[in-house]
Amino acid sequence: MRVAVVGGSIGGLAVANVLQRAMREARIEIFEAFGGELSEKGGGLAGVEPSLFEAIRGDGARLERRWSGWYYGDLWRFLREGLSERARLRLGANVSAATTSVDARGATLTVDGVEERYDLLIAADGQKSEFRERVATNRPRYSGYVLWRGMVSVEELGWMPRGIIARNEELVPGGYPVETFGYPVTGSRTFANVGFYVPTPLDEVPPLSRNRQIADARTPTWFLPVVEATLGATAAQLWRTIVDKGKVTPHPVWLFAADRVVNDRLALLGDAAHTATPRTARGAYTALVDAAVLGIALEQFPDDLDAALAAYNDDVVRRADDILKLSEEIGRRSFLPAPGVAVRSPASFAATTDT
Repeated sequence: MRVAVVGGSIGGLAVANVLQRAMREARIEIFEAFGGELSEKGGGLAGVEPSLFEAIRGDGARLERRWSGWYYGDLWRFLREGLSERARLRLGANVSAATTSVDARGATLTVDGVEERYDLLIAADGQKSEFRERVATNRPRYSGYVLWRGMVSVEELGWMPRGIIARNEELVPGGYPVETFGYPVTGSRTFANVGFYVPTPLDEVPPLSRNRQIADARTPTWFLPVVEATLGATAAQLWRTIVDKGKVTPHPVWLFAADRVVNDRLALLGDAAHTATPRTARGAYTALVDAAVLGIALEQFPDDLDAALAAYNDDVVRRADDILKLSEEIGRRSFLPAPGVAVRSPASFAATTDT
């Protein structure tokens, strides 16, 4: 039995850890397009359940319990260290859906110009999954708002934000809520992880990307004026420090729940199957649950891979729909204007405050 996992982030490593136990004779290859170690990338993650990571790894290794958020790289490293010799991580390996064929018996992938045959293909290739259209009939949609993420060292900031720092419910008639929050992240790196939610028209949002955050994006000129005008001096000083001494990246929030996640021997997992607002703190968590559910299904149907995949499909589709509904409710309640009020450009509001 050979299994290919496309995507070597937390979801891909999680399912590889599960499969090496659930399919004891299987050889697993994880293909990650990024060519370097992901242990040095990413930001902070909230809502982490150490016991779930430990169960996914399944070898008795323990994560320390923390009162803070987690650095992505530490969690990625924990899962990578759980891979056995039967699970191989290939960094810098690009697998294209265009050159992949899938049927009822397996999948043929072309990697580095060489065709390889696998009995099962798991696509954990992010929110802009190339394999999604091979399985689901629906597509992600823009939520109506952007989360601007900030990272800065505690030493540079001089204080540690915790929870909601400032919120404005009535920026314009009818309601136009904006909010900034923060929490500490500890581990191999210690920093403040800060976010600024602001409604933004679709035509001002970059296209859907594989990564949730837009890399190498410049902080727009309207950003700091809008923070100060809407949330006050404390929030503005916080973000001014982050802009000057830290890192700021936009995260347009896209929502998605696949209407199905299995087609023949191709299965979607993680953001390829569902995306939610970060306010749910269920991104990485849900990918780990997907991996655990697949492991349970394989144990339930040890001699029938198709039955196991059908059980996996039903569970993921149900949970994805629940998370989508929760995300939509959070957006209506917390981040979007009242019904009938158009989303206003943050840039236009900044211009208004200058007059």
